[in-house]
Amino acid sequence: MQLHTEAPTWYEVLGVAQSASRDEVKAAFRQAALRMHPDKTVGGGDSHGSSSAAGGSAGSKYLLVQQAWEVLQDAASRAAYDRQLALSAAAAQVHINETVLLGEMEQEDVEGQRCRSWRCRCGGSFLLLAEDAAAVAAVAGELAVPCSTCSLHIRVVTVPGPSGQR
Repeated sequence: MQLHTEAPTWYEVLGVAQSASRDEVKAAFRQAALRMHPDKTVGGGDSHGSSSAAGGSAGSKYLLVQQAWEVLQDAASRAAYDRQLALSAAAAQVHINETVLLGEMEQEDVEGQRCRSWRCRCGGSFLLLAEDAAAVAAVAGELAVPCSTCSLHIRVVTVPGPSGQR
């Protein structure tokens, strides 16, 4: 999963809209996999005239296509990825009040959901679902998390910044 990067989304890798059905995603994956497969692009039999040097690039593209399919084929992982995309988009549009390390957040149950929480200066809480916290930790990413009461946001990261400061 990708978070807060300039790299294309998995949807862009496959050339489909975020609203595409699973069947549309599957069809796009199959087409891209056939087009990018290293066996189709490396060597003299390539109808596009690719050289071996270009095959390395095609191999990289093929791996991206495979990774996109791994995330988007499963409904649960796709839903988690969509939430991360939405949170990353929100982060680009909001002012971040504070940066918090994921490991410093409290673990608690809120309305039957396992969450990580951080107290806001307004008295409210910044809540991060456990599955979203796990996704952030898995890719050493970051997410913007809104306060449950006011308009403030925090950036939750898995590793400290270069200066080690917050």
